[in-house]
Amino acid sequence: MNLRPVEMAKVRVIGLRRDQAKVVAALHEAGLVEFKETGPSGLTPDIPGESYREVSEQLIRLRGIENYLKKSRGEIGVCEKISVEKALREAKELTIDARLAELGKASDEAKDRKRRLIELKRALAHFRNLDVDFSDLRHPRLKYSLGSFGTAKLHLFRKSLDSLTKNYSIVTRVRGEKVFALVAIEKGVEAGSVFGEAGFAETDISGLEGKPTRVLDELEKELVELEKKLSTIELDISGISTKHYCRVAQLREILEIEADRLEVVAKFGKTDELFAFEGFAPKSKVPEVRGCLSGAVGKNYLVQEGEAGHDAPTLLEHGKAAGPLQFLVEFYSLPNTGELDPTLLLVFTFPIIYGMMLGDVGYGLISLFISLLILRVFKKGLMAGFARLWAYAAVPTIIFGVIYDEWLGFSHSHLLELLGLGHAIGGMGLELPLYKGLSRIEDVKMLLALALITGFLQLLFGFALGVINDWGHHRKHSYAKIGWMGILAGGFFSVSIMFFGAFPKEWLYPFGGLFGIGVLLVLVFEGPMGLFEIPGLAGNVLSYARIAGVGLAGVVPAEFIINKLLLPKPEMGVVTFAIMSVAYVSLHVANAMLGMIESLAQGARLNLVEFYSKFYKGGGRKFSPFRVERAYTKR
Repeated sequence: MNLRPVEMAKVRVIGLRRDQAKVVAALHEAGLVEFKETGPSGLTPDIPGESYREVSEQLIRLRGIENYLKKSRGEIGVCEKISVEKALREAKELTIDARLAELGKASDEAKDRKRRLIELKRALAHFRNLDVDFSDLRHPRLKYSLGSFGTAKLHLFRKSLDSLTKNYSIVTRVRGEKVFALVAIEKGVEAGSVFGEAGFAETDISGLEGKPTRVLDELEKELVELEKKLSTIELDISGISTKHYCRVAQLREILEIEADRLEVVAKFGKTDELFAFEGFAPKSKVPEVRGCLSGAVGKNYLVQEGEAGHDAPTLLEHGKAAGPLQFLVEFYSLPNTGELDPTLLLVFTFPIIYGMMLGDVGYGLISLFISLLILRVFKKGLMAGFARLWAYAAVPTIIFGVIYDEWLGFSHSHLLELLGLGHAIGGMGLELPLYKGLSRIEDVKMLLALALITGFLQLLFGFALGVINDWGHHRKHSYAKIGWMGILAGGFFSVSIMFFGAFPKEWLYPFGGLFGIGVLLVLVFEGPMGLFEIPGLAGNVLSYARIAGVGLAGVVPAEFIINKLLLPKPEMGVVTFAIMSVAYVSLHVANAMLGMIESLAQGARLNLVEFYSKFYKGGGRKFSPFRVERAYTKR
């Protein structure tokens, strides 16, 4: 159970310059060390040599070639290891880039022409039956414009032209929310601002000959020819790709790996005979670093291990159970090295709060179904991360649904009766209801009380974590957080006793005293300004009332709108029953999705803002080891 990030160590490696390339290659393959940006102080910075320029030059060429080629990842094999020198020779002997550039240029020109012709064809189609010859548009005194703009601008467009000149004509065709217009206006009249205000999107009609019908026929013929030309170009590129893509991808990967290795030496220091670098590695992996170096250069190296320090990167390692919550921590902010890692805490706190909000057995199942559907489409990225959170939190949603006795907005007894299972339950010697749940509609006060108690307990836990977090290096801050624990506990119980009579009156004095002790500790260790945070702490507790609010916002539409107004019944008739069934299911799914989004957002806020602020600083930097990525080449 990892409550802190993986412990990091600072490593300094010193070796012979003749072994530098072997050391870099070995560490690159092992992926254990993140190099610091600068080498040890007192040494001359290293710089990539002439070979780096040659590798970079050919790498740029290969990337350009690969961008032109048809990608066929599934057909690419993994090549045997070859030397960088051989890869460079092969890259230089590859002469297909000129032909690919020629084909690419021709393809771009054809696509650009096709795009313009389609735009022109779409605009002219609305004027197919207009009796005008475009050959006459090159009038010595008139300028013609063809284009479109929004229908809402048509009246203003005409009015603006009228105020500008009377020597114009306009033919319009209204299609939905768009007006297609052919405008003839006297040359010399500055109408640019009028066209601009209308949002007039002009289509180039220069060079057209004949009436619209003939022009459209000619455009269609040219489009057919362009399609043939593009097909020929695609076939040529496909032929070249079939022959060369596999090898180009392999050579590109070999040179990328070599370029990374040559470039990383800029982070090293050197003397005439030695090289040295500093970096970070997980403390438990330092023996592997030593073994990696021994395998590469024998005993010709020295490794010094030290404390990671404040600038060390952060590495989180959790099993599958905590994986979805690790995403949430990384999305918000990584912990600093040595700070508490809140991932495993969120395994308990986030799903519970989410479940308290959504809290319906049916909606929990919908949440699980939708999240699994999203994960089939998005394997990685933001949506996949959120989908895993929804799937993870579906279980407590179902549990709280049982506690609240909410089954798609029904109580269990109502649902069983609707399904015709009431007699079956009676036949088993049982009576409905089988149990009495906490109704969120009927007992709002109890729901609100549970939400605030949840907030109190989580914030108190947060301050306790803050005490642990700061005890080793900021003892003063730990004492202050103990004071805040006293203020929180004393204030919560005192208010509950004085205003709500929730606890015996005899408790008021000890908890009032606890509040006073907390104020004194904060005053001593944070100063008078710290006391101004007391109203903010009260606001933090009250923020947890949103647990009740979000829950009610979901259950009210489900119970009083969807279930009462849209529940399909057999006596409605087949057609009406089918329509109502679709509407009923759709609205429940939509209501569930709104609840999922709101519960995710508000649950994350309560954890990442109210809870985290009591113990968590964040701002850590993710551990990024120097690691090779291979797809087409063997080690």
